[in-house]
Amino acid sequence: VDKINQKNKYFENIKNLGLEYKKGKFDNEKFNEFSTFINKNVPRHLKNHQLKAAYHLYLLENGANFSVPGSGKTSTVLATYAKLKAEGKVNLLFVVGPPACFWPWKSEFSQTLNYEPVYRILAGGDQIQRKNEYFSFDNKAELYLTTYQSVVKDQNEIITFFKQKGLNVYLVIDEAHYIKQIGGIWASAVLNISKYAKYRCILTGTPFPKSYTDAFNLFDFLWPYNNPINQDSKARIDLQEKSGDMVSAKELLKQNISPFFFRVRKSDLGLMPPIFHPP
Repeated sequence: VDKINQKNKYFENIKNLGLEYKKGKFDNEKFNEFSTFINKNVPRHLKNHQLKAAYHLYLLENGANFSVPGSGKTSTVLATYAKLKAEGKVNLLFVVGPPACFWPWKSEFSQTLNYEPVYRILAGGDQIQRKNEYFSFDNKAELYLTTYQSVVKDQNEIITFFKQKGLNVYLVIDEAHYIKQIGGIWASAVLNISKYAKYRCILTGTPFPKSYTDAFNLFDFLWPYNNPINQDSKARIDLQEKSGDMVSAKELLKQNISPFFFRVRKSDLGLMPPIFHPP
């Protein structure tokens, strides 16, 4: 009972931190310490909106970045990872996403942190050979890349891998809208492995493409032991949507998840106005 109460108290503290941060209320001294570390140890200069997103992720430990494409979500996560790694909290980055994200993660890693990661791609190929990679301890990689399809087939091996002594995994779900389907096999597999990661992050520029219920799996993944959207809220959001009361559904969802995500809008990027040429 004491452990449950401690977890609930910790979760409420994190929730309040997220709320206050988004209102612009935070410890400036700690933010400056974080910024100084990033500026000194992350060779790629982060823009102001990226630094704010990275600090939000660092504060919450398990957070979502719903920023628009082109806002630098990958660099933001890598900067946060570098800070957590320097503090001894994580030592491995495990990314789940579509195959198209593998090359960007490898290239962004080297460009952001200025060193080539030892990496492994655990997707496709011979299934037996691939599963053996989880138990290969020579020349251990720092960056692991896999697909949703492979997680479904390898989830038992991934859980065993995550549970290794001395391994602190930062688990990132890229293009996280792929796990929106409640009860879907991809979503179920990702939710199963999430419990064994030290820190978690979800990235997507289109978090709720069809329905506000698309949010349920995303936040269950982030906080598997303290679901930000409880069962009562889920039922109410679903009912409100089905009855056409989208305003109430949106407001209730916002109340539950607002502290846990950060979003950079297109207007925050300081882009020049688009020029449209007639055909």
